[in-house]
Amino acid sequence: MSELLKILNYVFAIVLFSMGALPLLQGYGIISSNPLSFVSGTLKTLILLMSALYLSIDGFGEEHLIKSLSLFTALIIALIVFVPIINQAGWISFTLPGFVYAIESYLFVLGGIFLIIGAFIHH
Repeated sequence: MSELLKILNYVFAIVLFSMGALPLLQGYGIISSNPLSFVSGTLKTLILLMSALYLSIDGFGEEHLIKSLSLFTALIIALIVFVPIINQAGWISFTLPGFVYAIESYLFVLGGIFLIIGAFIHH
């Protein structure tokens, strides 16, 4: 893995992990406010889509179980982001159930962890 790709891997891992971990820490009362609360919805959507895309690209370079889990996590993150957008555009008539938004932070943390593992696996 080239150095640039490894750096991108770490950047996306940190971003995805922090976008999941900071709301969780605030929800559990460990921190009083989320430092990423200033990020607009559009920017957050763009960051999450780029992270999901990079996680899926990185997943194809991994092997066995990590590959499957990375690709599945990337797909779920992309669906969490895409379904509300295409629902608002009127292209689909359904939306995601409420429990999905309760676990989205955990999925973002998981995606960040898979990106970190992928960076360590590739030499």
